[in-house]
Amino acid sequence: MRVLIKNTPVKENTCYTTDNDVLTPEQRLFYEENGFLLIKNLIPDEAIDRFRTEFEKICRREVKVPGLLVMRDVAISKSEFLPDQSAVSKLQDFQEDQELFRYCTLPQILKYVECFTGPNIMAMHTMLINKPPDAGKKTSRHPMHQDLHYFPFRPADHIVCAWTAMERVDRSNGCLVVLPGTHKGTLKQHDYPDWEGGVNKMYHGIRDYDPDQQRVHLVMEKGDTVFFHPLLIHGSGMNRTQGFRKAISCHYASSDCYYIDVKGTSQEIIEQEVKEIAQRKYNAGSDITLQWKECTTFVKTESEDEMSNKLLYCWYECLYLSSLINSTQSVSVSHIANEAESAAVRTDKSDIKTGDGENMKKRIFMQESEAAAFLKRRGRRSTKSKDEVNAENRQRLAADERRREYYEEQRNEFENYVEEERDEQQERNREKTEQWREYHYDGLYPSYQYNRHHI
Repeated sequence: MRVLIKNTPVKENTCYTTDNDVLTPEQRLFYEENGFLLIKNLIPDEAIDRFRTEFEKICRREVKVPGLLVMRDVAISKSEFLPDQSAVSKLQDFQEDQELFRYCTLPQILKYVECFTGPNIMAMHTMLINKPPDAGKKTSRHPMHQDLHYFPFRPADHIVCAWTAMERVDRSNGCLVVLPGTHKGTLKQHDYPDWEGGVNKMYHGIRDYDPDQQRVHLVMEKGDTVFFHPLLIHGSGMNRTQGFRKAISCHYASSDCYYIDVKGTSQEIIEQEVKEIAQRKYNAGSDITLQWKECTTFVKTESEDEMSNKLLYCWYECLYLSSLINSTQSVSVSHIANEAESAAVRTDKSDIKTGDGENMKKRIFMQESEAAAFLKRRGRRSTKSKDEVNAENRQRLAADERRREYYEEQRNEFENYVEEERDEQQERNREKTEQWREYHYDGLYPSYQYNRHHI
């Protein structure tokens, strides 16, 4: 990997990182200059295998996840559906799946994320990518783009993506390719590229970037993780192998971020496409308003350190019918969006009653103090100490282990029973066959007993 690192003191170039004791001065300067940082062997194989197993269950429809968006490659979108991973190219917004959301709460990930976003961390967007083998139309590639194009919140310097390889990723199966240093620029105009084989939905690309600019192909092993800035121009090539290339990622942001109105900007096309998807998926009319919903949850990391009680925010887009918003009744926006007890949206109730949607507050991110006060007001769930949270999680893990042992014992007993029944049935069939032979050949036709090898 050949990238340029200027010989400049770190303290003078700290626009994109915070003061921390995790990154070395060389790593910090590398991210400041190039906009990405690759950490080797960050996630253990055991965790990756659990994410893979859960993904396969979702593909087989054994697990149903609320709000999950399942995407298919355009080359196979019209083919006959197969209930396995060969029909799925990407899972988006898996925050309601406990097993997959563990990735967003791993202490190995969060300690690096905090170096870019600060201590108050929110999980904004989640993906599990299952890049399929290219069907010959080059649809498995992803055009060069900037992730900030998809996010209606700022500032960009307080946003970072964690992208973990679930298997070896190289140029043969479509590894990430980045343009170092492009994070120092601005958000560029995005649109669908003019590709003959077709382009997947919402795979927008930049048209006016310099094609001669230095590129870096990120060859990664299983468990390697790259952190990169949302303005970094990046993409991925075709998968020329016969297997699927899997990766899991999450975009994090600081709680100091704020929502922006995308009307009249290059990001307005995203809003229009989301509305079109909602109209087809939910049979909704054209009268749709997009807003954000906030779900708060305590993160229990796997190591009992200072991050085990950190408050993490999980965000995803929800659809609100404007007819409900404009109702004269006192309506709770969180109830319209979801019946989840932890949902909360900062919206002026008077604006909801009058139907004045333009005066609704746009700053929807809770500060840390406001989030704590919100949890205390709920009454039914009070903030707990670190020891109490750890004790409850240990009890839950012990109960899960006992339950797994019980189910395994029951399964073994059933398998033994089936095997014994099969053996007994085979023995009965053998005895019946022997009786039939003795009666028809040895009894009625004694001369046949010398030719029994023909039977």
